[in-house]
Amino acid sequence: MSSWYAIRVFFNRLETVESDLQQKGIESYVPRRVEKTREGARTKVVRKPIIPSIIFVHCEESEVIEYKRANNDKLMFYANRETRRPDPIREREMELFRIAVEAQDSGLEFIGEDKPEYHQGERVRVIDGVYKGTEGYIRRIKKDKRLLVCLSGVAVVATSYIPASFLEKVL
Repeated sequence: MSSWYAIRVFFNRLETVESDLQQKGIESYVPRRVEKTREGARTKVVRKPIIPSIIFVHCEESEVIEYKRANNDKLMFYANRETRRPDPIREREMELFRIAVEAQDSGLEFIGEDKPEYHQGERVRVIDGVYKGTEGYIRRIKKDKRLLVCLSGVAVVATSYIPASFLEKVL
C-alpha cells in the first residue's frame, strides 16, 4: 500500500531528485512558495521551496528503500528510530499540511523539524479563510497567535495570524 514519506536531499539536488522521481513515475511533492520579482518592466514568477531540501514521495515502502539504495550519496529518508525503516506519514497529516502550505499566504513560516514543545496548546480546526479545513495547534509566535501544522518527526509550519472567530476546538 502506498504512503507518503519524507526525504531529505543533500547538496542542492532537490530539482534533480524531483525530476528523477517524475521520470520513474513516483508521485512527489515539494512545498513551494510563489514569489514575484521585477526585472525591469517584466515580472518574473519564481517557485521557491518552503522547506529546504525536503521532498515528499507517495509510493510503496520498498520503492523508497530502493531509491535510497540507488542514490545513497544524494539523500536520506526519515526513518523510524527502532526499525530503521522509512517512517510513513499519515494521509490526514499530509492532507492538512498541504492545505496550509498551498494557501500561499505570505505569513507562512517554516519552523524546522517537529519538536515536542510545539505540541502545547489546544488543537483547533480552521473553519473560514485561506486555511479553511486545516487542523493544528495554537501557539504564540512573535506576539501573534499562529496555527502550527505538524508532520510528526519531519517538519512544522506556522501560518500567519488567524482570527479566533475562524477557529473551533477539535475534541
